[in-house]
Amino acid sequence: MNYRHAFHAGNFADLVKHGAVTLIIDRLVTLPEPLLVVDTHAGAGLYDLGGEMALKSGEAEAGVLRLMADNAAPDAFRPLKAAVLNANRDGVIRVYPGSPVLIADRLRRDDEYIGAELRPDDFDILGKAMASSRGHARAVNNDGFSLLTLRAWPREDAIALPRMSKSSGRSSAPMYSSSRRRRSAISTGEPG
Repeated sequence: MNYRHAFHAGNFADLVKHGAVTLIIDRLVTLPEPLLVVDTHAGAGLYDLGGEMALKSGEAEAGVLRLMADNAAPDAFRPLKAAVLNANRDGVIRVYPGSPVLIADRLRRDDEYIGAELRPDDFDILGKAMASSRGHARAVNNDGFSLLTLRAWPREDAIALPRMSKSSGRSSAPMYSSSRRRRSAISTGEPG
């Protein structure tokens, strides 16, 4: 499958996922243990909403652009809206931050984010996005599932965000496991 998240960046599904991701990471960084996030399908990390792919689908128009214009949006979206504004400092929404940027910008000094991306073009964009991140984040041009088994899984202190199978509707990973050592959040969802 040749999936390009740039066609779908900032759509309704992204808002739900990224709204939840920001809330989860914000909660996890209040805990004393260092956090390791291994993103198996990182995507580009930053998406040009005025680019050819985003304009072709038009999904951001009904998603992030609508959310940003809604002063009565639910409070759960406040951290995501702040992150979108941070990525667009002049107030004009041209760029949408994906999971890599949203997560990396929330991490503390002892935390770590590793974003795996196989597509060379998306990996280049991801690398630049991680270089400007204030968290301890890096991009790797690697198969995310292989990286996951090398870095974090199986561990008793891992948190897995399961990827749902489109055919069966079932999760392909356990939902949660933790211990008192280093906590790990592992994203195995769609890119972005």
